[in-house]
Amino acid sequence: MNNYVFSDFVIQNTPLILQEISNLVNINRNYLAAIQLANAQRNLLHEVNEIRPDEAITEDIELLDNYYKLLFDQAKTMNMLK
Repeated sequence: MNNYVFSDFVIQNTPLILQEISNLVNINRNYLAAIQLANAQRNLLHEVNEIRPDEAITEDIELLDNYYKLLFDQAKTMNMLK
């Protein structure tokens, strides 16, 4: 797969990933899957940012970092992670 196709695919999926994270937490209470999904997308965005550095990608990474930390803290508070 072409690097630009890969990077565009990952970037375009970020809003869908955020929506799915919301669904996993709010509907299913599946914090572990939500945390793993946030981490996976964050890692993909880091890879894309190495290929094609961009401020918008960096902002998405920071947003996912915040989601990851928030989800982890919520899950620990609710004793959903051990």
